Amino acid sequence: MEKLHLRPHHGLCVILFDESGHSAPYISIMRKIIEILRRNPKTEVVLRRELDVICGNCSHNTDSVCGKADEVVLSDDRILSYCGLEFGNEICWDDFRQTLIDKIISKDSLPAACEGCDYLNRCIKKQPC
Repeated sequence: MEKLHLRPHHGLCVILFDESGHSAPYISIMRKIIEILRRNPKTEVVLRRELDVICGNCSHNTDSVCGKADEVVLSDDRILSYCGLEFGNEICWDDFRQTLIDKIISKDSLPAACEGCDYLNRCIKKQPC
């Protein structure tokens, strides 16, 4: 099975995805990733600092450069810290998903973990899928 390279914050995005406010290409890639992970919950996820498959369709990505790189790296660092993980770790999706729920979502740490995210208010209102 192929490994899926994800930025740590995209784990939360997958769990709490809300289509409103996103571009059609971004929605399309998110639906695809969500479906892959639903069908294959044992997919190995590699946590990365660099752009991932989801970033390619983000409105902040210009010529493979993240326009919010500083904010995103801080968010990724916070998420990894909450979860006790590091960049480069490989973890199956089921375990990563449950860790995000247990360490961030269920402890109401989403506002701190995702500080500065344009979509934070939408995510706070959602239940994990």
